Amino acid sequence: MANPFAPERAPRQIELSRRVVVMAVMALTFVAGTLFSTAAFAAGEKNPDVLAMVFALGAFGTLFLILVWYLGQLARVDCARRARILESSRVDRRNPAPGAPWTQTRRPPSGSTIMWAASMFRRSTDAPSIR
Repeated sequence: MANPFAPERAPRQIELSRRVVVMAVMALTFVAGTLFSTAAFAAGEKNPDVLAMVFALGAFGTLFLILVWYLGQLARVDCARRARILESSRVDRRNPAPGAPWTQTRRPPSGSTIMWAASMFRRSTDAPSIR
C-alpha cells in the first residue's frame, strides 16, 4: 500500500525553490502596483503621495489575492489527501482481509497470546521445542 502522507506527484509537475517563488511574487506585486498608479496618473491624479498610496494599495491587494489563492490550493490538496486516507482505511465488513497476527481475526481460540506468538516464532525458525 502506498504511503497516504507522501506528496502526490503529477506527470507534469514543476518544483520551484522558495527564493524563486518569493521573487515572482515580488515582481507580480510591483507590476500590479505600477499598473494601479499608472491608471491613477492617467485618470488625472498628479499628487505623488496619492500615486504612492495607490501603488501600495494595488501591490498589497495583489499580494492578498495571491495569499488567498495559495490557501485555497493548500485546502484542495489537504481535502484530496484526507479522501485518500479515508478510502485506504475502509474495510469491507462482509469480507475483511486477514489481519496481522496480533489482531482478533488470527488469534487462537484458546490459550495465551504470548505462548501462541512464541510457538509461531519457534515454528518459523525451526527451533527445538521445550517439551
